[in-house]
Amino acid sequence: MRIWYALLAVGLAACRHTPPSSPAHDASRLRSSFAQHQSAYLASLAAENALVSATLQWLNTSAATQPRSQLRSTACQFTERWARVYFVPRHIHQLLRFDRYTPGPVEDAHTRLLERLRVRYFLLHEYQRYGQRACEASVQSYNVPGLPPGLAEFRARLQAHPQAIDELTPLLDALPR
Repeated sequence: MRIWYALLAVGLAACRHTPPSSPAHDASRLRSSFAQHQSAYLASLAAENALVSATLQWLNTSAATQPRSQLRSTACQFTERWARVYFVPRHIHQLLRFDRYTPGPVEDAHTRLLERLRVRYFLLHEYQRYGQRACEASVQSYNVPGLPPGLAEFRARLQAHPQAIDELTPLLDALPR
């Protein structure tokens, strides 16, 4: 009877042990995990570039001369648009962050992919917060003519913002096949 329990314990331990997967298999898993979200990711990059231009156009033209109630309303509209752009990399990051890969180049690529998504959604969330603060500000804070200080800072940040490009596809394409 003892032998039977010993064999059962060894058998169960052997079932729990999974052989390490090959780098090519892990790379394929990572590429397929991202492929499900790639079209949304690329669309968010295009939307980000368009939204930077639209926001800058608004901040450079009518934002300084709009009636203050209209300024707040427009800021709320931009807040919603920035939130939609922000959500895509955040959502992809949330879905991919629990994937595990064997140590090596694929795990490093996965870490870099997650880091780039995280940096991007933090930046986009910051932009969304500029609009949100302008949207939630009281009318009394807009008594000064011209662009409010928070929106002037937002304009300066957007003017220095580089064009959004796809950094993730080349990262994944460099992995072993």
